[in-house]
Amino acid sequence: RLGFLRGSDLDGNYRAKWITSGWKSTAPLKCGKSTTSNTMSDGGKEVHPRALSTETQRSMGGTGAVPAPSFERATGDTPHRNNEGLRRHPHQRVDSLYATTVFVIATWFLISIYPVSRPHPFSDDWTFTDIVGAGWRNFIEWVLAQHVDHRIPLVKSVQYLVLRITRFDFRALVLLNVVVAVLGVIGYKQFARRYRGHLALGDLIMPLILLNFSFGLFGWGFSAQFSFSVSLALVFLFVFVEAQQRASRPLLALALAILLACGACGMNGVVLAFISTCILLLTFLCARHLPMRRESIGGLVLVLTILLLVVLNWKPSAASSSMASLDMNRLCRWLLHLAKSSFATDAVKYKDWLTIFCTLFTLAGAAKGFASALALVRGKLPVASAALLAIYAGFMTVGLVVAVGRSGTSEWSPGLEMHYGYLVAPLIPLSWLMISTAINERLSMALGAILVVLYAHAYYAGAKWRFEYL
Repeated sequence: RLGFLRGSDLDGNYRAKWITSGWKSTAPLKCGKSTTSNTMSDGGKEVHPRALSTETQRSMGGTGAVPAPSFERATGDTPHRNNEGLRRHPHQRVDSLYATTVFVIATWFLISIYPVSRPHPFSDDWTFTDIVGAGWRNFIEWVLAQHVDHRIPLVKSVQYLVLRITRFDFRALVLLNVVVAVLGVIGYKQFARRYRGHLALGDLIMPLILLNFSFGLFGWGFSAQFSFSVSLALVFLFVFVEAQQRASRPLLALALAILLACGACGMNGVVLAFISTCILLLTFLCARHLPMRRESIGGLVLVLTILLLVVLNWKPSAASSSMASLDMNRLCRWLLHLAKSSFATDAVKYKDWLTIFCTLFTLAGAAKGFASALALVRGKLPVASAALLAIYAGFMTVGLVVAVGRSGTSEWSPGLEMHYGYLVAPLIPLSWLMISTAINERLSMALGAILVVLYAHAYYAGAKWRFEYL
């Protein structure tokens, strides 16, 4: 998919067409002296420029190097910044660095953390001991029952299966959390490549955030309620956009199933999936030119109906607060602390300036999202942008709901960044993804480098804390 040279004329000018994600170019490529050779257009064949031998190019009067075409923006589903030439090597290096980062972190966990993790239940993990030896009827009732404020049938069933396979070694639940988090990181990577056309340096912050050792998923199996919903949302982003670009009904069904699974991971997942579904449904209702419009609307309506049934059958526990007990000052403090929670332990140490930085950065992403919302109402928002806006708004709403619900009963305390903070941790990377496509290349590189340095330090601090805790 690097491109094709198509057609020729007698004065030696060749037109290039870029065939990837809605991009094309009509810029002529000079291949040397005039020639009547039909090497590149005989029978209407398409020849990849890298496939041309040096001898073939020289026979055409060239130097053996095919100059890269200049690109112009074309209408399509993939927002993309204008790149001059085929500068693929820096992007490939970022792609390799992203994969290497994930591999190193996963290996480090397997070598240093997993072997010394606690093999016995901790806190909510003890709920699994209540169902051991129970019949199928009791098991199904337990899976579907509400756990405090949440119905988590997916988490319960998957974790119970893993425990049975591993003979109730609770370290396996921590390992499962990490595997799920890695899937979310991969989902973001694939979506970023679809959305922007390539990975950028700043995209490296996603594995540094979601795989930060200080978050609860690396030490507590039952934090799967958080890691599952976050990762499923990011995987949904990629699968849904891929389904639309390929006009694939099976992929669309898979994407909607993933979105529904997100709603089976507690009220945090229900809120995330509900808001995302509403925005995507509005997108397809406003835009009549989108592929698989009828199928998408039907599937989204079905998902929305099921989520509504879950909400209507929800019963608040004693841990939940009512709107009548809402304290605005305490609520604002919760929101400000949540905004910087992606820095985990660093958010506790450098709370003042990180609060300002993360709040401004998130608001900048929200402003870009608001511009996208205006385009959505006019029916001019591409599917990839609509999906990103939907998930972004979902995470924002989850943060608001958590702040409203918990600020009514308690004040924010240091350390909650590693717990509730994970639910909104993707907001900074998603903000970066939107912002980086709206600014020029040099500014994007500089901002991406700053983010990577900051989150690399946060990762180091989180790893140091985890090993001291162990």
